[in-house]
Amino acid sequence: VVSVPEFPPAIIREDPRPLIFHARNGPLEVPEGDEAALRRGWQKICIFAFFFQSGAIDVQPLDEAFRDASKSRAPELGWGGLLPWNYRSDWQEAFRAISGGVLVPPILQELVLNRGRRDVAALRAFIEDVAQWRFETVLSAHFSGRTPCGPDDWRRAFRRFLDAPLLPVPGPRPREADVAFLRGVGEDLERAGVVDMREERRTSLF
Repeated sequence: VVSVPEFPPAIIREDPRPLIFHARNGPLEVPEGDEAALRRGWQKICIFAFFFQSGAIDVQPLDEAFRDASKSRAPELGWGGLLPWNYRSDWQEAFRAISGGVLVPPILQELVLNRGRRDVAALRAFIEDVAQWRFETVLSAHFSGRTPCGPDDWRRAFRRFLDAPLLPVPGPRPREADVAFLRGVGEDLERAGVVDMREERRTSLF
């Protein structure tokens, strides 16, 4: 499980160039380095790391991307100025959906942990085994490090993608538009026989 902080960790600020690079809404936008820009950059990096191609962006055609890179106001920040997408106005909703608690990274939700009946059954048993422990914090695999999390938070992080509860399960849950790309990759891998079929989500009241 991971927990995503709203603000960039101190170690990331030691070299703020990636934050400034990703803070822009598109490849031709003038880079900014104030606190608000660093925060935007961090949140957009998180979105990219979680989804690769989220519903918060419009990907440019290849020729357009290289054309805009040649006009970039920030080539020194990396990739020769290449930033091949523009952010939509609702990009912050994508970030809010993955912050504010612990969650299983979407790539694991869509491509790894929801596949194969025996594997999902073993995962459910593991979740319950860990939930018997008495704990109040966990060490986030990435992003936040030490973060508040008890047995119920732990269970809910998995139930939000393994189950289909009739009532909402509290905690961060990616938007459908943002997991669509990963879900499509999973379907392609299923058809190619590379991964097992998705296990049906179990319906529950809450």
